[in-house]
Amino acid sequence: MARRKKRRPQPEGFLSRLKGRLATRSPILLFCLGLALIMAGYFWLYNQDFFNTYFYLPAVQFYADWGSRILSLLGQNTASDGALIANSEFSINIGKGCDALTPTVLFLGAVLIFPIAFRAKLPALLLAPIGIALLNFLRIISLFLIGIYAPGFFELAHIEIWQAIFIAVCFIGWVYWLAWATKRTAQHG
Repeated sequence: MARRKKRRPQPEGFLSRLKGRLATRSPILLFCLGLALIMAGYFWLYNQDFFNTYFYLPAVQFYADWGSRILSLLGQNTASDGALIANSEFSINIGKGCDALTPTVLFLGAVLIFPIAFRAKLPALLLAPIGIALLNFLRIISLFLIGIYAPGFFELAHIEIWQAIFIAVCFIGWVYWLAWATKRTAQHG
Protein backbone atom coordinates (compact mmCIF):
# COMPACT_ATOMS: atom_id res chain seq x y z
CA MET A 1 0.00 0.00 0.00
CA ALA A 2 1.35 3.40 -0.99
CA ARG A 3 1.96 5.95 1.66
CA ARG A 4 0.36 9.32 1.25
CA LYS A 5 2.46 12.34 1.81
CA LYS A 6 1.20 14.60 4.51
CA ARG A 7 0.27 17.96 3.12
CA ARG A 8 1.89 20.84 4.77
CA PRO A 9 -0.52 23.62 5.58
CA GLN A 10 -0.21 26.51 3.20
CA PRO A 11 1.05 29.65 4.86
CA GLU A 12 -1.55 32.35 5.11
CA GLY A 13 -1.07 35.46 3.05
CA PHE A 14 -0.30 38.81 4.61
CA LEU A 15 -3.80 40.18 4.05
CA SER A 16 -5.46 37.08 5.52
CA ARG A 17 -3.30 37.27 8.64
CA LEU A 18 -3.90 41.02 8.97
CA LYS A 19 -7.66 40.64 8.59
CA GLY A 20 -7.73 37.83 11.15
CA ARG A 21 -5.73 39.84 13.66
CA LEU A 22 -7.82 42.95 13.16
CA ALA A 23 -11.10 41.04 13.40
CA THR A 24 -10.15 39.47 16.72
CA ARG A 25 -8.19 42.31 18.25
CA SER A 26 -9.75 45.45 16.86
CA PRO A 27 -13.18 45.13 15.22
CA ILE A 28 -13.66 48.88 15.51
CA LEU A 29 -10.49 49.53 13.53
CA LEU A 30 -11.57 46.96 10.93
CA PHE A 31 -14.97 48.68 10.68
CA CYS A 32 -13.34 52.10 10.25
CA LEU A 33 -10.88 50.83 7.65
CA GLY A 34 -13.67 49.13 5.70
CA LEU A 35 -15.81 52.26 5.77
CA ALA A 36 -12.82 54.39 4.73
CA LEU A 37 -12.25 52.08 1.74
CA ILE A 38 -15.93 52.29 0.75
CA MET A 39 -15.86 56.08 0.95
CA ALA A 40 -12.54 56.30 -0.94
CA GLY A 41 -14.07 54.19 -3.71
CA TYR A 42 -17.18 56.36 -3.68
CA PHE A 43 -15.22 59.62 -3.90
CA TRP A 44 -13.17 58.20 -6.76
CA LEU A 45 -16.42 57.30 -8.57
CA TYR A 46 -17.96 60.68 -7.67
CA ASN A 47 -15.25 62.40 -9.69
CA GLN A 48 -15.62 60.25 -12.80
CA ASP A 49 -17.46 61.50 -15.89
CA PHE A 50 -19.76 58.47 -16.10
CA PHE A 51 -20.83 58.97 -12.47
CA ASN A 52 -21.60 62.60 -13.21
CA THR A 53 -23.64 61.61 -16.28
CA TYR A 54 -25.55 58.63 -14.88
CA PHE A 55 -25.89 59.38 -11.14
CA TYR A 56 -25.13 62.96 -10.13
CA LEU A 57 -26.97 64.86 -12.89
CA PRO A 58 -30.11 62.67 -12.71
CA ALA A 59 -30.12 63.04 -8.90
CA VAL A 60 -29.91 66.84 -8.90
CA GLN A 61 -32.43 67.11 -11.74
CA PHE A 62 -34.80 64.88 -9.76
CA TYR A 63 -34.39 67.08 -6.66
CA ALA A 64 -34.82 70.28 -8.69
CA ASP A 65 -37.88 69.01 -10.56
CA TRP A 66 -39.72 67.70 -7.52
CA GLY A 67 -38.50 70.52 -5.28
CA SER A 68 -39.95 73.01 -7.77
CA ARG A 69 -43.25 71.12 -7.85
CA ILE A 70 -43.50 71.17 -4.06
CA LEU A 71 -42.57 74.85 -3.90
CA SER A 72 -45.22 75.63 -6.52
CA LEU A 73 -47.78 73.80 -4.38
CA LEU A 74 -46.68 76.12 -1.57
CA GLY A 75 -47.50 79.12 -3.77
CA GLN A 76 -43.98 79.97 -4.97
CA ASN A 77 -44.68 79.59 -8.72
CA THR A 78 -41.27 78.06 -9.43
CA ALA A 79 -39.81 76.30 -12.43
CA SER A 80 -36.83 74.00 -12.71
CA ASP A 81 -34.19 73.73 -15.40
CA GLY A 82 -31.55 71.07 -14.83
CA ALA A 83 -30.32 71.61 -11.27
CA LEU A 84 -31.85 75.10 -10.99
CA ILE A 85 -35.05 76.05 -9.17
CA ALA A 86 -36.20 79.62 -9.76
CA ASN A 87 -39.05 82.06 -9.57
CA SER A 88 -39.17 85.82 -10.07
CA GLU A 89 -37.72 86.47 -6.59
CA PHE A 90 -35.01 83.87 -6.04
CA SER A 91 -33.11 81.01 -7.61
CA ILE A 92 -31.17 78.13 -6.15
CA ASN A 93 -28.80 75.75 -7.89
CA ILE A 94 -28.41 72.25 -6.46
CA GLY A 95 -24.67 71.74 -6.74
CA LYS A 96 -22.21 69.01 -5.84
CA GLY A 97 -22.49 68.19 -2.19
CA CYS A 98 -26.15 69.23 -2.11
CA ASP A 99 -27.32 66.03 -3.77
CA ALA A 100 -27.45 63.87 -0.58
CA LEU A 101 -25.43 61.16 -2.36
CA THR A 102 -22.49 61.32 0.04
CA PRO A 103 -24.49 60.95 3.29
CA THR A 104 -26.52 58.18 1.65
CA VAL A 105 -23.41 56.24 0.65
CA LEU A 106 -21.82 56.86 4.06
CA PHE A 107 -24.91 55.57 5.86
CA LEU A 108 -25.30 52.55 3.58
CA GLY A 109 -21.58 51.81 3.81
CA ALA A 110 -21.71 51.89 7.61
CA VAL A 111 -24.66 49.48 7.56
CA LEU A 112 -23.07 47.15 5.00
CA ILE A 113 -19.66 46.97 6.69
CA PHE A 114 -21.06 46.35 10.18
CA PRO A 115 -20.65 42.66 11.11
CA ILE A 116 -24.25 41.56 11.54
CA ALA A 117 -26.63 39.30 9.60
CA PHE A 118 -27.80 40.72 6.27
CA ARG A 119 -31.47 40.30 7.21
CA ALA A 120 -30.89 42.85 9.99
CA LYS A 121 -29.32 45.24 7.45
CA LEU A 122 -32.09 45.06 4.88
CA PRO A 123 -34.58 47.50 6.50
CA ALA A 124 -31.87 50.16 6.83
CA LEU A 125 -30.63 49.57 3.29
CA LEU A 126 -34.16 50.07 1.94
CA LEU A 127 -35.44 52.87 4.18
CA ALA A 128 -32.37 55.06 4.70
CA PRO A 129 -32.06 56.29 1.09
CA ILE A 130 -35.74 57.29 1.15
CA GLY A 131 -35.37 59.05 4.50
CA ILE A 132 -32.22 60.88 3.44
CA ALA A 133 -33.85 61.95 0.15
CA LEU A 134 -36.88 63.30 2.04
CA LEU A 135 -34.56 65.18 4.39
CA ASN A 136 -32.78 66.64 1.36
CA PHE A 137 -36.09 67.79 -0.13
CA LEU A 138 -36.87 69.50 3.18
CA ARG A 139 -33.43 71.14 3.07
CA ILE A 140 -33.83 72.36 -0.53
CA ILE A 141 -37.34 73.70 0.04
CA SER A 142 -36.42 75.41 3.32
CA LEU A 143 -33.32 76.99 1.76
CA PHE A 144 -35.37 78.32 -1.14
CA LEU A 145 -37.90 79.83 1.27
CA ILE A 146 -35.11 81.24 3.45
CA GLY A 147 -33.59 82.79 0.32
CA ILE A 148 -36.85 84.64 -0.28
CA TYR A 149 -38.00 85.53 3.24
CA ALA A 150 -34.72 85.73 5.21
CA PRO A 151 -31.87 86.14 2.71
CA GLY A 152 -29.40 87.27 5.38
CA PHE A 153 -29.82 83.89 7.07
CA PHE A 154 -29.32 81.84 3.87
CA GLU A 155 -25.56 81.21 4.05
CA LEU A 156 -25.68 80.25 7.72
CA ALA A 157 -28.59 77.89 7.11
CA HIS A 158 -26.97 76.41 4.00
CA ILE A 159 -23.41 75.94 5.26
CA GLU A 160 -23.72 75.52 9.03
CA ILE A 161 -27.20 74.52 10.11
CA TRP A 162 -28.19 72.05 7.39
CA GLN A 163 -24.74 70.42 7.41
CA ALA A 164 -25.08 69.82 11.16
CA ILE A 165 -28.65 68.55 10.76
CA PHE A 166 -27.59 66.07 8.06
CA ILE A 167 -24.68 64.78 10.15
CA ALA A 168 -26.82 64.48 13.28
CA VAL A 169 -29.78 62.80 11.58
CA CYS A 170 -27.60 60.29 9.72
CA PHE A 171 -25.55 59.48 12.82
CA ILE A 172 -28.59 59.16 15.09
CA GLY A 173 -30.35 57.07 12.43
CA TRP A 174 -27.37 54.73 12.19
CA VAL A 175 -27.09 54.39 15.98
CA TYR A 176 -30.84 53.72 16.19
CA TRP A 177 -30.55 51.06 13.47
CA LEU A 178 -27.53 49.56 15.22
CA ALA A 179 -29.40 49.28 18.54
CA TRP A 180 -32.45 47.80 16.80
CA ALA A 181 -30.43 45.36 14.69
CA THR A 182 -28.26 44.08 17.54
CA LYS A 183 -31.30 43.64 19.79
CA ARG A 184 -33.21 41.84 17.04
CA THR A 185 -30.24 39.61 16.22
CA ALA A 186 -29.82 38.72 19.91
CA GLN A 187 -33.53 37.84 20.20
CA HIS A 188 -33.79 35.83 16.97
CA GLY A 189 -30.28 34.40 16.80
